[in-house]
Amino acid sequence: MPSSGQPEPAHVRRPLVDALSFVWAIVPIVSFGFATSLVFAFAAYRMRSRAVAIAAACYLAVPVTLIVTAPIRDFATDDWQNQVALWTWVAGPWFGGTVYALIIRRRVFPLGPTGPQTMRSSSWNPWRDSVPPLRNTPTRPLAGPAGIAVPLSYVWALVPLLTLGFATCLTIGSAAVRLRSRTQGMAAAGYVLLLAVFVVSNEPIRALTITDWRAQAVFWGWSLTSWWGGTFHAFYLRQAVFTRRRIARPISVDSRIGVIGPYQLLSQLGQGGQGTVYLDSPRTARE
Repeated sequence: MPSSGQPEPAHVRRPLVDALSFVWAIVPIVSFGFATSLVFAFAAYRMRSRAVAIAAACYLAVPVTLIVTAPIRDFATDDWQNQVALWTWVAGPWFGGTVYALIIRRRVFPLGPTGPQTMRSSSWNPWRDSVPPLRNTPTRPLAGPAGIAVPLSYVWALVPLLTLGFATCLTIGSAAVRLRSRTQGMAAAGYVLLLAVFVVSNEPIRALTITDWRAQAVFWGWSLTSWWGGTFHAFYLRQAVFTRRRIARPISVDSRIGVIGPYQLLSQLGQGGQGTVYLDSPRTARE
């Protein structure tokens, strides 16, 4: 049990691990199912699970079988045999593998106890703003979304992806307000600038062919920043933005000790020939 007045550990993932866990889970759909076996081989290794290893082998067997039998499956496109092969692929390695990866993501990347000091150790870490240091208020910070905030946090993080990056500035802007973070505010301003540049350059780019290097530069620049990059950024901030607010918890105080100046004395730590040491409310030992 944590000592009275001390922050409780927060069961969360490191922000980068949380974001990468979603990247891992969508690899099957992004790769059209061709990398599904690799995804579940990694999951089997992490989970030490024989069942997941068998699933990885099955996901590998499906594409191998379809590729090997391709020369002898000389059927019409609408033939039922080709339709069976198509839906086997869709329900198996492609969409089926994606759904399965999302289901077991929490087991592959489990939540762990992480104290606020640890979460603030990174030079650029959203927890540094969302879990401020304890001051004079005897509170215990709790981190991570809970209840209805869990699905809402996923919807919020998917806004950049679903809007093709056009609402990324609003998503990160809301994170800056929630976290009271100047860093995230600057990032939101950067996304606004990228949106302005994209809108201004859209008309001249439309006159170019899709294979023109300038059109390709605009497409990949937008995709890797506001669109896919913004989605990754939102998932990185998801846990911190939807963290539970700090709540006040009662702290036991020995009424016989009392107050010295601005310090509420909580308990006596020790006594010696030179004096007595007490624990006060700002967590600072004073004589």
